[in-house]
Amino acid sequence: MNTTVGYVVGVFDKYHHGHQFLLERCKKQCDSLIVGVHTDVFVESYKRKPFDNEEKRYENIKNSQLADEIVIIGDDHGSLIRKYKVTKMFHGDDWEINSYKKQIKYYEDGLDKLGVELILLPYTKGISTTMQITNKMPNMANYKEYLFDLDNTLLLNHKAMPFAIELIKKIRLLKKKIKVVTNNNRYSPKEISDSLNIAGIQIEEEEIYSSLRHAQSYIMKHYSGKKVYVWGTESANNWLSKNNIKIDLIENAEVIVVLYKNDYCYNDLVKLVTKCNDVPYIIGNIDYTYPDNTLKLPDTGCIESIIKNCTGKDPILVCGKTNPSMIEVHPNSLMIGDSLRTDKVFADNANIDFFHLHENGDISNLGVVCDYIDNTFCKEK
Repeated sequence: MNTTVGYVVGVFDKYHHGHQFLLERCKKQCDSLIVGVHTDVFVESYKRKPFDNEEKRYENIKNSQLADEIVIIGDDHGSLIRKYKVTKMFHGDDWEINSYKKQIKYYEDGLDKLGVELILLPYTKGISTTMQITNKMPNMANYKEYLFDLDNTLLLNHKAMPFAIELIKKIRLLKKKIKVVTNNNRYSPKEISDSLNIAGIQIEEEEIYSSLRHAQSYIMKHYSGKKVYVWGTESANNWLSKNNIKIDLIENAEVIVVLYKNDYCYNDLVKLVTKCNDVPYIIGNIDYTYPDNTLKLPDTGCIESIIKNCTGKDPILVCGKTNPSMIEVHPNSLMIGDSLRTDKVFADNANIDFFHLHENGDISNLGVVCDYIDNTFCKEK
């Protein structure tokens, strides 16, 4: 059985979550990971004197527990690659690949003839050693509340997003409020809380502010006692029923609530559109797709488009983001999410700060916020 040996080399100065994320992704692509830490002399010859010396940088890599072997090295990569029989070499994509090949003497040392695959991994946006050294990192510890999107921000396919567990723990230690503001109405707030906790993210049910809660509170205020048909999951129907909403068949409905639903047929859709033409309807959210690792799952925004185009009628309420009325927001709050269409517009409507969690956004993983918070403490001490 062939063993995949990976090799990643860098300065790793003032170790941060961008370094951590790089090593984690490298580790996943090989059976054994060799990490090269550049010597102080070599780094100073082409860059600047490192803030942390090579011994400190070596210890930081050791403490990450992601390296099977750590080597302090100059630029003699060929000897190391031959010694350990390296088959994959990794680096961040902040280098152009041909320039990086030149820097590591890829052809000069015959690495191409050894069949070494060179893999450039996406650079973690929003954090760098230079930002830390020059104190250009934003102060992230002084918000009163931290608002998080759920899917593709804290959780995806019931698994924690990178550094979500660590960040929530840090905010808890700050004794600041955490609120999850989500358009997810497929599950009840309790089910969402349970899913987060199973994934290791400690969020209580009362900290979940979902479009399902928004729909329930609106109906109780404006349509109390009315017969309601819910186009949604069994879970959503059960939760609304337990929370004083009078659920009924579509034929008897006096108001319609359109949520996420994944088990309908064309005739169901025909009945829904026909009924929405006659009675008021509420839309659970305007997202076009439901987050998934691989599949493109149509969400409630698609159904809204069908209803509006068929009936010419607008909903009486769009629940969830982008509607700031779904939750009371402290003016000194930060919203973190992946969607410019819903999360950012919600933050803008609520007049609070927004951080875009995306490869092309403000930050590309939640570890960046961890670094920002840590940097604030360092400056205040």
